Amino acid sequence: MIYSSYIAVYRSPSEAPHTFDYIVCAHKAINPSAIPPIFQSVADSNTTFVIMQNGVGNEDPFRSTYPHNTIISGVVWIGATQTSPGLIRHMQAENTEIGLFSNPESDPEQEKGRLEHFASIMRHGGTNISVEENVQVKRWEKVVWNAAWNTIGKFVLEFLVNCCANRFAVSLAPAVDFHSHCGLRQTIGPARDQDLFPLSRNCITS
Repeated sequence: MIYSSYIAVYRSPSEAPHTFDYIVCAHKAINPSAIPPIFQSVADSNTTFVIMQNGVGNEDPFRSTYPHNTIISGVVWIGATQTSPGLIRHMQAENTEIGLFSNPESDPEQEKGRLEHFASIMRHGGTNISVEENVQVKRWEKVVWNAAWNTIGKFVLEFLVNCCANRFAVSLAPAVDFHSHCGLRQTIGPARDQDLFPLSRNCITS
């Protein structure tokens, strides 16, 4: 059961009168080193930071500022497409993948407990979420997926949702698959083939 005594909105973390168990960051990863210090007044040793952003290396500024805190890294997939200028259509496809950005100075069982508790909160709210043993693989897959399909979409002058109906765009996917997987292996080391996101077989789900 999840309890909430109140919901409040603040213009700045410094206005909040207490610390938080979880601080979820879902903002654009712009000037990331400037963000962690603004939470110092609302974070203590029990605070877990949840980084829900695209990109890689997003956790490092938080680890530098909060060396003893638990950090959860997250990858969010949202099914949405721009059908025309100013119009966004949300679809059923949605998935969130989370895992620990491990801290060698913390109790691994305590960190795992905080991860599982956060996952239970998300599931309680209806989020389709999975806990990953190596979330950095998932984070790199999202970067490669975005870079690959956004590039293909620009190349064939189609919105992403229409790429799967474009034979030429689909024909590029296996090549994208190969090069993206080679890049992943060079960056994060060996991974099982079934752990690598099959770009050519998962274009989009409506």
